[in-house]
Amino acid sequence: MRITELHYQLVVVGGGMSGTIAAITAARKGLKTALIQNRPVLGGNASSEIRMHICGADNHAQRPNARETGILEEMLLENKYRNPANSFEVFDLILWEKAHYQSNLDLYLNAQMVNASRTNDRIEFVDVDQLTNENSIGSMAITL
Repeated sequence: MRITELHYQLVVVGGGMSGTIAAITAARKGLKTALIQNRPVLGGNASSEIRMHICGADNHAQRPNARETGILEEMLLENKYRNPANSFEVFDLILWEKAHYQSNLDLYLNAQMVNASRTNDRIEFVDVDQLTNENSIGSMAITL
């Protein structure tokens, strides 16, 4: 089994909408970031695996003056432009592209955090295994 040690300033475990947006935000702020997702797609409930639409502030256009902002709005606008049929698989691709092509962000799909190490109240390492090939990605040290 191959074991490596990787160093990041922030490791986000969980690639649902919140985790994906948090990782992209941190990377855009200049932090070297890892996003760990134990599924093959990002988005959590909004992915093609679960197929739950993002209701958002406008509650499916029930509140016309309310809207999302920031990275979520960026993703939703990209989805409206590229995905008029509202296919969940296309939305999966849009989320993957946003994470995969983001500078300072390393994306690990089908990867499971199996252990964490902390000192006092600070997590210093997370151990991550690749589920598809049963290799250990290794320890991800969180450094500042």
